[in-house]
Amino acid sequence: MAEMASNNALRVHRLLPGEYGGGYKLESTIVPGVLGNAIFKLHCREHGLPEVLDIKRLSRPNPNWNEVWTLYLCGKRATARVAYYPRGGDVTDMTITSIAYTK
Repeated sequence: MAEMASNNALRVHRLLPGEYGGGYKLESTIVPGVLGNAIFKLHCREHGLPEVLDIKRLSRPNPNWNEVWTLYLCGKRATARVAYYPRGGDVTDMTITSIAYTK
């Protein structure tokens, strides 16, 4: 996605793949949270950049919703379940659970 920044400069935002339902403003909070939790939980010590491969929405926002994220880290695929709980305005609480390498 692209938007106009100051001085008519173009600012580009990389969007998450798949069925991510949080909108680009929430991405700056959720991406480090999901990747950080997965790296910690799975004891990933690789220094390469982890990657979000796909996101599948498990429920439609009403107002809460759930997603399963597929990640690539430490040379393996992993999944994490993310639940969102909007509180109004720009505030959304999130829980990240069920983090595991896929078989």
